[in-house]
Amino acid sequence: MKKWIIYEILKRAPLSLKRSRNLKIFATIAIVGVILSATLMVWATFTTISFLTKTAGSLNVSEKIEQVTETLTEKQSLLQPGCLNKVHSMLNLAQWLERPLQQNTRELKEACLHEDIATPSAI
Repeated sequence: MKKWIIYEILKRAPLSLKRSRNLKIFATIAIVGVILSATLMVWATFTTISFLTKTAGSLNVSEKIEQVTETLTEKQSLLQPGCLNKVHSMLNLAQWLERPLQQNTRELKEACLHEDIATPSAI
């Protein structure tokens, strides 16, 4: 049977009755504190995981993209021809990483805005 460290300390050191009582109280409070801290950490972990799964499950990014696409399709008559196709092609992240930002924004402006706004001097 394993002996506790506190028991060994009490056995080896001849302490007064008051000191040994204080040491036992301190050890009990420390053990209870460690148990409460561990319980709080486990509870916080489960709560965080639950929150993240609920949040990730409630995100409807694809539905929002479809709504924006439908809105753009409805208002396509206001846009220049080829603008929506250019926007769809620019949704690819690799294009933004391979080419400079200024070139991508210039191409979007040329495809979607009026010619007088999309001139290089306005950029």
